[in-house]
Amino acid sequence: MIELVSNEMIQKQSDISAKLADINQHYAKRFNVEVLEVLEVVSKINSTTLPIERVNLYQDWLKAFSQRSVEDAKYAIEATWAQYMQAAKAAWNFPTHGRLNS
Repeated sequence: MIELVSNEMIQKQSDISAKLADINQHYAKRFNVEVLEVLEVVSKINSTTLPIERVNLYQDWLKAFSQRSVEDAKYAIEATWAQYMQAAKAAWNFPTHGRLNS
């Protein structure tokens, strides 16, 4: 009986760890995208001579950066947090008293 409970706990912890690894991988990819975007925009800004073109490049980058930031926030709130809490609830059988959506 103890071995069965132990194996179940190990599996549930593995499930939570796998989800956290997915989250980490998502944000590592996003970090790489941001680095590449910054390097590209800096290169373009440095290669242009007209100030208005520089401003336009910066504004375009800032708009795209803002959109990616909103996407990251949505991912963190909608997917990550809800899925992690559901996995934790299932793993530990937390009573949520209706505060967590199924």
